[in-house]
Amino acid sequence: MISNWKAALGAAVLSLATFGAGAAWTASAQARPAIPLVRGDERGDRNLRVDRQRLETIIDQLQRDPRDYGGHREQAVDLLAQARAQIDAGLAFEERGGD
Repeated sequence: MISNWKAALGAAVLSLATFGAGAAWTASAQARPAIPLVRGDERGDRNLRVDRQRLETIIDQLQRDPRDYGGHREQAVDLLAQARAQIDAGLAFEERGGD
């Protein structure tokens, strides 16, 4: 279970860093997404919505873990919640017709 937690946290941190830096996602930066990324003329917000759902799942799993790992689990949940808020802000920007 610890290896799954570490993998989920690593993926979430990588997603947060990529989103925060404004870098483009590449196939090598992701570990086999459950839903293929949308490219081209289709709305890119679908990708954010899929990633937001992944964050929800990871946050839920971490909150259910009875161990605290020296405070690191709680800090990870807080950082993931910040990432979720940034995704929500990006989606709201897109809904307002942002460029």
